[in-house]
Amino acid sequence: MACWKISNDQVDEPSLVHTLTKMPRQTTSFSVGNGMYVVVRLTKNRYIAMVTDVYLEEAEIDVPLLMPKLPAKEFKWPQETKSATIPMPHVLCDLSLIETNEKILLSPDDQEKLYALRVMKRPR
Repeated sequence: MACWKISNDQVDEPSLVHTLTKMPRQTTSFSVGNGMYVVVRLTKNRYIAMVTDVYLEEAEIDVPLLMPKLPAKEFKWPQETKSATIPMPHVLCDLSLIETNEKILLSPDDQEKLYALRVMKRPR
């Protein structure tokens, strides 16, 4: 039996799979660890977030979200932190952001990753 957390997930692999036989857990194509910046999908939106906890058994991570949502190019921590628990299939890629005084910016490598994911439109 397959379970999706939101209806939009049905084009992707299910977040949870229940079976009577042992199956390996689906993971992302990269290693996720505390303190990493990642792009996550939450409903129809994509956000940049920092991983604060990894739950391997449940295949989920806890993250506080940077604002505003993508496709913005400058981010900052909101006054009131918004946190979420995200299933591993909703972690799209890792990022290496540039941190300045109050702003967090996308590096050129990050922009290329996001273009490849079609999260951002290429400049004309």
